[in-house]
Amino acid sequence: LDIPTIPDAPREKAEEDLKITLERAKEAESIKSIAMNAAVQGSTYPDLRTYAAKKLSEMNFEIHPIGAVVPLMESYRYKDLVDVVIASKLGLRPDRPVHLFGAGHPMIFALAVAMGIDLFDSASYALYARDDRYMTPEGTKRLEELDYFPCSCPVCSRYTPQELREMPKGERTRLLALHNLWVIREELNRVKQAIQEGILWELVDERSRSHPKLFVAYKRLLEYRDYLEENEPVTKASAFFKVSEEIMRTPVVLRAKERAEKVRKKFSAVINHPIFGEIPKYLSLTFPFAQSEGEEDFTIERPSKEEAKLYVQAVAEYQFGEGVSEVFKDVFVELSRKTGMPRQIKAGSKHVATFRAEDGLLTLGIEGAKRLHRILPYPRMRVVVNEDAEPFARKGRNVFAKFVIDADENIRPYDEVLVVNKDDELLATGQTLLNGRELKIFKQGLAVKVRRGIK
Repeated sequence: LDIPTIPDAPREKAEEDLKITLERAKEAESIKSIAMNAAVQGSTYPDLRTYAAKKLSEMNFEIHPIGAVVPLMESYRYKDLVDVVIASKLGLRPDRPVHLFGAGHPMIFALAVAMGIDLFDSASYALYARDDRYMTPEGTKRLEELDYFPCSCPVCSRYTPQELREMPKGERTRLLALHNLWVIREELNRVKQAIQEGILWELVDERSRSHPKLFVAYKRLLEYRDYLEENEPVTKASAFFKVSEEIMRTPVVLRAKERAEKVRKKFSAVINHPIFGEIPKYLSLTFPFAQSEGEEDFTIERPSKEEAKLYVQAVAEYQFGEGVSEVFKDVFVELSRKTGMPRQIKAGSKHVATFRAEDGLLTLGIEGAKRLHRILPYPRMRVVVNEDAEPFARKGRNVFAKFVIDADENIRPYDEVLVVNKDDELLATGQTLLNGRELKIFKQGLAVKVRRGIK
């Protein structure tokens, strides 16, 4: 179907190959009766990769492999691989899974997933075994170099390197292949668990130090700030660890600093944070400032009753944007009897919001959602659903992606959002799982975990 154009091919050759590839894809689309892949080609020309991805996104295909990248990986050109993958991702629909051809070594999985890769395939585990090569998450060893196995898989637990070397070639290859496959599976599980815990960037940072060319690729990836920020959740289940200077260029840090600087214009009181430098005092309970670890400790001070409302107002500006602090100017903040930290936020007898203990951000109550809805111009923080979903949202039922017809493109994963109908009537409030662009395009899966419906 596609013509794989090798890296660094002449521009004219890459353009001609891509033209044929897209023509074939269009023809295949017209006759396809089963799920099909359509590879993104374009050699090492980012603009051609993006163009190809956009054209393929207009067609009806299920998965998009990134083609002709094996030579880049074989020659350790990981920095160029980053450019190729990101250029392709920028042109692809976000609801199409992306497959990285020939990426079978565990040392690259974390970086590839951080780039936006969903699927891998490779015969590397068997090919390496035939050549007596032993995979680890940090690289490859030759069997002849090993005195001890740094692994506890069934093969490494039962045999020593010397015992494997003395085996017949066929049996040795089989056992090495089993070990290599075990390491691949283990690393994929490690990456998935890191995503669940919110520590993928820490794993990428660690793995990138396995090889200088991988480290250069990691730094190159961090240059794609806007692309990375769009997909970065606003909160995480684990604390931010400052494990290197490079980790300070990840999107969670850059976004926090940018938002904090805007808050500082309205709330000028500052404190010195050992990781983030000067930050607004009233954000000191909020992720990632409070939930962070570095070489020096950060002491969290309990707010006084007189200042508690200022903390809430500053967090509102940080979380929802400029001007939202006005929503909370008349509230009363209850402090926890056990911890002395802000908890329930009320206006008279009405519950406005909850100050979350785990990340210092706000969960909106019905009154809080109504206030935000009044002050924020459409479409800010809105997820618009169709008529079919409206009665269910009002009852507090979750919103699925197929019912979303529009959304604020500035929404980020785990933002607290306002669920409205096409007339901008407030239906519910909840937490989105997707960013704004994904909300507009995805047609499957859960979109918003509704916390409260508004009848």
